Amino acid sequence: MSLCRPANSQPANSQLATGLQANSQLANASLSCVACCGILNLKLGKTEMHSLLQERTSSFQNNFPSAPHDYRIAQEKKERDIVRVDPEIYVCPFLGFSDNKAGCMLHPEKTGVKDSQNFSFYGAAICQNYECKNFNKEQELSALFLAVASDWIEFSMMAADYKFWEKIEAQFSIHTVADLQRNYKKIEKEYRERYSGNILPLTSFELY
Repeated sequence: MSLCRPANSQPANSQLATGLQANSQLANASLSCVACCGILNLKLGKTEMHSLLQERTSSFQNNFPSAPHDYRIAQEKKERDIVRVDPEIYVCPFLGFSDNKAGCMLHPEKTGVKDSQNFSFYGAAICQNYECKNFNKEQELSALFLAVASDWIEFSMMAADYKFWEKIEAQFSIHTVADLQRNYKKIEKEYRERYSGNILPLTSFELY
């Protein structure tokens, strides 16, 4: 299961299921990683990020399908003074809310137009085929992230932060799903301590 796609499946393991049940709201939610859209590259707090996506969503709805290009130009201009962590990382203004979930407002599933993402900076081919370093991780990781994340921002940080997962794998000798299950509570604690209340500038393009 891709960590960069909606994650709403239930874990088969009882320990993982217990972790999900501890947060019933998230257990029934569908969160997506949106790190590659660049939102975490903005030096904003959580409240500001939520507000920005709400504003984008409202503006986009007023400009689609008649003028998506005009929306992009206008929105990029509005946001150009927001400080970036890395000025070389593009921040896509087409990230917004749909059905209370963060995601691409230009996605064909939303627009009904196959190549609608060609209005974006990267274009449909890149947006639909890009695979970050955490793309093919075990399905159980999505269950872990769902259990820990309080919102789409934390979920995106966890899904994009492949280096931290490599640290966890080494620290707890994770080689199989059974290893993950056996150390689940300890790993959950590590993730809560790293991400709760913190904004880490992760874009999924990191190569460190």
